[in-house]
Amino acid sequence: MALSVMTEELTMKTMKLNIDLGKYVITGTKHDLILSERGIIKEGENAGKETLSRIGYYSKFEHLVKELCNREILLSQARTLQDIQQHIEALGMSLSMAIDQFVESKS
Repeated sequence: MALSVMTEELTMKTMKLNIDLGKYVITGTKHDLILSERGIIKEGENAGKETLSRIGYYSKFEHLVKELCNREILLSQARTLQDIQQHIEALGMSLSMAIDQFVESKS
């Protein structure tokens, strides 16, 4: 399914988007998308609790996906183009599965 078709389908089925990718969470409405990263608070009274740090706001799903890929490539241990390709393919599969689960949960 094409990315733009999936985005339209998600927008039509729900006004609130919440896709869990493990390390990342995608949330939003029909007007905007937010990419956040999960983390654990290290200090203070909330130490040990999970938190979400916003990475950015996006008007289009494809912009969010590009940022996610760029971020993951820069943070990866990839040493060759083949390593990068495998990393992107794994990320794509993870994103696809998370979207499928989200769509199924709204059906």
